[in-house]
Amino acid sequence: MLPVGLALLLAIHFAVVLWLDLPLWLLAAASILVPLAIGAAYNGRRVRFQIMDCGIGVLFASVVVAAMNAVLGWMDGVPAMPSDVAAWQETLLYASSIWAFFVLGMLLRTVHATLAPHGATSLARVRGLLHGERDRRMDPALVADLSLKVVGGIATTTVGILGAILGRIFA
Repeated sequence: MLPVGLALLLAIHFAVVLWLDLPLWLLAAASILVPLAIGAAYNGRRVRFQIMDCGIGVLFASVVVAAMNAVLGWMDGVPAMPSDVAAWQETLLYASSIWAFFVLGMLLRTVHATLAPHGATSLARVRGLLHGERDRRMDPALVADLSLKVVGGIATTTVGILGAILGRIFA
């Protein structure tokens, strides 16, 4: 699944930046949606999120950004590595944004895989399970675990969005 995400992001980068010269917001949107979907697909049906998964996300984001820089450097005849502080900052913020949405995709898939066996297939069902449907009340430990995952997902999303905003401000 990771090679598919890499190929897809590289193809979108090539099309938006080098081939069709489209607005960069399309690349930004793809850099959110593709890692989100690839992270969810990578996680599969696992109900546990592991620290190693964060490392896989860092590796995925690093390879994607390095490949994009290499393609851009090759096509424009410039060095593939960032040459100054501002370029490094932009590169790192872009990679952290890709990482954040990759991890968010994994977290959302983990929450879904955890809730689905309990009948929580929609937000209305989750509210019902949390607020006392007597026949399908959720275990408090599971509610605490899910709450931590949701808070982690929100924090990851916030970091990704702030990284994207700061990248635009300081670029």
